[in-house]
Amino acid sequence: VMELLFGSGIASEEWYIWVENIIITDVICLIVVMLMATQGEKTPIEKHTMTFGQFICAIFMNAGIIGVGAILGAIIELALSYNFGIVGGGQTVSNMMLDSNAFWRILTVGIGAPIVEELIFRKFLIDRTVQYGQFLAIFLSGLFFGLFHGNFAQFFFATMIGWFFAYIYIKTGNVVHTIFLHMGVNLTTSVITIFFAKKYMEVLDGRL
Repeated sequence: VMELLFGSGIASEEWYIWVENIIITDVICLIVVMLMATQGEKTPIEKHTMTFGQFICAIFMNAGIIGVGAILGAIIELALSYNFGIVGGGQTVSNMMLDSNAFWRILTVGIGAPIVEELIFRKFLIDRTVQYGQFLAIFLSGLFFGLFHGNFAQFFFATMIGWFFAYIYIKTGNVVHTIFLHMGVNLTTSVITIFFAKKYMEVLDGRL
């Protein structure tokens, strides 16, 4: 359909690749989860507001969790690759980010994905599992969030961050808090990290 509307070259357009990726991984997933959620009983969560100090503290905790999770994931991915020849997919994700246009990367990864994913893995999932206990709701939210990323490099820190976001959502009942925290993580990795990675690659190319 898209090729008929925009021509056969649409599949190679960068904006289309990013839009297609976000639609397949997030929007369709959101629709499916929403349809499933209508079948489950929703448990209201009491709302509380995070203070500015608590939010800043959560940002620093985010950084620490990502650091530990990323190191763990990298070690396991390297071990699997070295011993069994299994490629975890982390390099593919990194290459896609490095070769992408900043505008589409920020729009999809930095802004769009956090909104949709927090609605899926925190709002809809936790609202319908917290009735079986907060621990189970937090555990499932983080685990499914990690599995959703589909590679070893991201699984561990995504799962750990998912548990942290799930805890915040249960304690505050406000998904807006986790959306902004998630945006902070994704914008950092998709903008700042990629910027320095590209500069580093340029320096290496200049030495060769």
